[in-house]
Amino acid sequence: MHEVHGKMKTQMLRLLLCIILVVGLTTLVFATEPTGSNSIEQITSSQRTNFNDTAKTTIAQSGNLSQLEINITKQSNFWQGYYGNVSGTITLDDGNNLAMYSWGGVADVSGNIYATEAASVAWTSLLCANLNPTMQTFNCTGQNEDCLNLTDMYTKYGMNSTDKDGIDKTFTGLNNIKVDTLSLTSCPATNMYQNSSAQSTRWNETILTVNNTETLIYAAQTENNIYGFNNKTWDFQMLVGVNKAVGTTTYYFYVELY
Repeated sequence: MHEVHGKMKTQMLRLLLCIILVVGLTTLVFATEPTGSNSIEQITSSQRTNFNDTAKTTIAQSGNLSQLEINITKQSNFWQGYYGNVSGTITLDDGNNLAMYSWGGVADVSGNIYATEAASVAWTSLLCANLNPTMQTFNCTGQNEDCLNLTDMYTKYGMNSTDKDGIDKTFTGLNNIKVDTLSLTSCPATNMYQNSSAQSTRWNETILTVNNTETLIYAAQTENNIYGFNNKTWDFQMLVGVNKAVGTTTYYFYVELY
């Protein structure tokens, strides 16, 4: 009797260990950190070209002093803009991408779009980007040269402190952001335009970095079919930095839906 009881206890213990193992593996599979998108399709790309190339004229007359008010529009040398829509599916898949169940398309695309030059990101090591020219991010634990600061960003994009469209002249606001289970407060941020006009309630974009690295991450908060810069509805709008002297830059896009 005791022997039978002992065997039952052993079998129950093995079953319990199996259950614990399965739960542990499930936790790993369903990590909620940002993931790479299944596909990105560039529908259209455009750039303003109809600038006023013809010089304006005025009359000069001997003995006159004339006050002139001159206005000019110049395209930015440091920024690429992205906008568009987000679609996705919630699914329960195994390691071979075979679905046990799927909940179809995601109707509400609340979340963040992340763009970075890094092929992989240590999401648990994110910090607010440091827009101080020299000082380290307050909790950066590496050496000065390993902690991305404003001077590094100037060099990266070919900017200088007098550029009116520099990174510190663009991200002039502050925003709190949550990435997976990590919460960051008072990060440099800005808002994209709506109907070609400045506003401060929608289309937020925040800049982040990874501790002890030169990685810079642009995080755009998604909207849900809201009017964007061109009087049309979109799910996201964002800016990413580009060094015109270098040429093109490859960006990796990650998506996190809440």
